[in-house]
Amino acid sequence: METTVAEKSAEASQGSVVLFHGISANKKIMSYLARGFAEQNLRVYAPDFPGHGRTPGPFSPERAERCGEALLRELLARGVIRADRTILAGHSMGGAIALRIASRVSVAGVIAISPAPMQAAHGARPEMLLFKDSPPLPAHSLVISGSLEPESMRGNAADLLASSRDGSS
Repeated sequence: METTVAEKSAEASQGSVVLFHGISANKKIMSYLARGFAEQNLRVYAPDFPGHGRTPGPFSPERAERCGEALLRELLARGVIRADRTILAGHSMGGAIALRIASRVSVAGVIAISPAPMQAAHGARPEMLLFKDSPPLPAHSLVISGSLEPESMRGNAADLLASSRDGSS
């Protein structure tokens, strides 16, 4: 996958962020957020998922998730990043992918901005779902949803948080 690295200073890096874009978006759309993380002395890896931006190939949510996880595992295996100092972040589909990957691969935290719904509720019909199951909410997760987002996204975010409080995930 075509991946951009953003950082303020390689020597001053305090940790890493792997930043995932949403469906029909690309890493360029996430550049403002990437620069914000970089200003906080974090090294940011922002890939283009298959079929998005400069990465060719057919798209499917499952393939995007596999590629995102492969990128994270490769960076960890090469020693480029440390799991205890890495945050997965994403918007919409990217937020859902970050949550899903973090349920399988240990990272320091997750930031999911209006994650795509992963259950049929709050107006999201089954055929609208990119993913058919919702993983347990990983520890150290921040789930954000804007007040102007569709009810399906706001409700999904609220359900994720509620499931972590009541112990059902």
